[in-house]
Amino acid sequence: MSSAQIGASAVSRRFVTLRVIAGFCWGIAGMSVLGGLVAAIVTVVSIRQAHDTPYAVVAAVLTCLGADLVAVFWAAMAEGIHVLLAIEENTRQTAIIVRSWTR
Repeated sequence: MSSAQIGASAVSRRFVTLRVIAGFCWGIAGMSVLGGLVAAIVTVVSIRQAHDTPYAVVAAVLTCLGADLVAVFWAAMAEGIHVLLAIEENTRQTAIIVRSWTR
């Protein structure tokens, strides 16, 4: 087994905690979208009871936009972690290849 194959098999076991944190970030992003939709529906229902339909629509749109903004933040955090892990993996594999040139 070559050193590149050994390095590639060890990749899946490295930085497990960071991968779990990235998964949690994606979960929070998904919950933000769902929570925003629920909040928008509740907002529309509660404002319509006061007979202010135009305000209900504006409030629902702003609620959805706020929730989407939060979801984008958490999704960007998750993707940022994945990018850092990919950079680390590629750097390590490049180092293995460069070391093999000198032998």
